[in-house]
Order: sequence, then C-alpha cells, then structure tokens
Amino acid sequence: EMERDKFKRILDAARDTVLMFEVGDFPCIYANDGASLEFGYSREEWLDLTLDQLQDNTARAETMERLGAVLKGNRVSDTIDTEFLHKDGGKVPVRVFMQCFQEPVGNELLVCFVTNITDYVEQTAALEYQSLHDGLTGLPNRTLFRDRLSHAVANARRFGEEVGVFMMDLDRFKEVNDTLGHHVGDALLQQVGQVLTGVLRETDTVARLGGDEFAVLIENTRGLESLIG
Repeated sequence: EMERDKFKRILDAARDTVLMFEVGDFPCIYANDGASLEFGYSREEWLDLTLDQLQDNTARAETMERLGAVLKGNRVSDTIDTEFLHKDGGKVPVRVFMQCFQEPVGNELLVCFVTNITDYVEQTAALEYQSLHDGLTGLPNRTLFRDRLSHAVANARRFGEEVGVFMMDLDRFKEVNDTLGHHVGDALLQQVGQVLTGVLRETDTVARLGGDEFAVLIENTRGLESLIG
C-alpha cells in the first residue's frame, strides 16, 4: 500500500496526463492531477468516464484499431496522435503513449501517458500553409495550383467535363514599382488578388505564380462559352 501511494504521488507530480483504464469496456480507474488540469474533469468525474467518452467517433475508431495490436500482443506499446474531448466539449490535440500490463492479481490494465500537442499541430499547420500559399497575397502558390490543376483534370476526365485555365500578368507593373515604390506595387498585387477572387466561385482557384503573374483555374466547365459567360 505504501508503494502504491508513493507511485500515485509520483504520477500526480507529472505535468502530462496519466490515465489508467481496465481493459474491456475501458472504464477509467485512475487519473492524475495533470489530467484534471488539462481536460477540466474532477477526480470523481474521471472515474465515471470510459475511454470511448473521451473521443468522437472518428478518433475513437483509429485509437481502437491501433490499440487492438497492443491488446493482441503484436506490440508491447504504441503511440498515436489523436484528439481527446475537454469537459467543455472542445477537442484537444494529444499524443498518447499506450501500454497494457497484467496486474499480479486482477484485470489487464491500459496505461495512457497523454501530452497536449496543440502548439505542435498549430505550428505544423502554419508551416504547411506557408509552403502552399503566397506570402504577400495569401493566394495559392505555384505548387498548390499545380496540385489543384492535376486533381481538376483527373476529375474532368472521369466525369466528362472540362477545365478552364487563365494565365495573366500585369502590364507595366515594373513601372509601378520603379516610380511609386515597391509598397505600392505590393498593394496593387494584393488588390488584384482580391478582385479576381471576388468575381469567381468558391470552387475556383486564383493563384499567384510569382512576380506579377496570376493563374485562374475554373472547374466543371462545358466549353469556352461557359467560361466567357
């Protein structure tokens, strides 16, 4: 009993969430102080929860699939990036290290060490956005435009439709930069992007390819007449 109390005090001192479930219906039988601070449930509330109640349907299905390999003995442990539900209903991105072990006398237990990875997810999303969008106008860049064009062409072939692509640049744009300054040229590029986006459908794509070059991708067309119209 003394060893168990010492073990719980160590877990309570941990910054990350530590949860313990009984294998089967996965009722929670232990949650450290970090779990309450992170997800808003009191100690008593944790003991009324199951692992299923901590995730939505999509996240739950992926977790149980990965956990199945651990339960079958194919893996000693596993780590998964997923989402847990906060008490207020919000979704918290987490990284969960899962490991099962058998009590000397009793049930098989699942121990989860849960780390909040919100900052990591946000930084990854920001880097991905920056890699696919123009830094000045916020429009898709050349890489994203090519990707969308490839998908549009594939869909057009599949459904017997056509794709429209317009390429354009700004006449005498260099003179704007040289006479009025690059800050005016930048503002002009931003305004052109806004105008083009405003006259197209949400399903169409306006991209800045570089410099004063823009491209427009229009999907689900049926001939030149529909593009001009």
